[in-house]
Amino acid sequence: SSGYQRRVREPGDDFALSCKTDHGASSRIFLPSEPIPSHDRLIDMNERFEEQSERTTVINEFEDATEEDEGLYTCVISHGPGVETEYSIATCMVYVLDLCVDTKCNDEIGETCISNYKTGAAECGCQFECSRGFDPICADTC
Repeated sequence: SSGYQRRVREPGDDFALSCKTDHGASSRIFLPSEPIPSHDRLIDMNERFEEQSERTTVINEFEDATEEDEGLYTCVISHGPGVETEYSIATCMVYVLDLCVDTKCNDEIGETCISNYKTGAAECGCQFECSRGFDPICADTC
């Protein structure tokens, strides 16, 4: 596992972060408030493992997300003996925010904020069905 991810979560949501690999002796997710071990410390930790690399997964679950859960989470995988790369690091930046807080939707014409937490975007739109006689060419509402 390597790389960078970005996730946006709505306040109050539950979410999970996973740290998984097909070639690891151990893996751990460091919280934003926890220091990441130095390169030398990670090499030292890796040398202590006797077992061979295998598939490993660690999942941290979070409930009722708040701004305190925001930050950079770091997945550290120790690959164990016999692997050229001693360890791998991947990060995930988590934002906890209400995507609709700053939208300027026009309530007079029925617009509401539509949030998409997968993309981290929000837009104004209409979320109701029009009557069968609705003429979109002549309408002045959604």
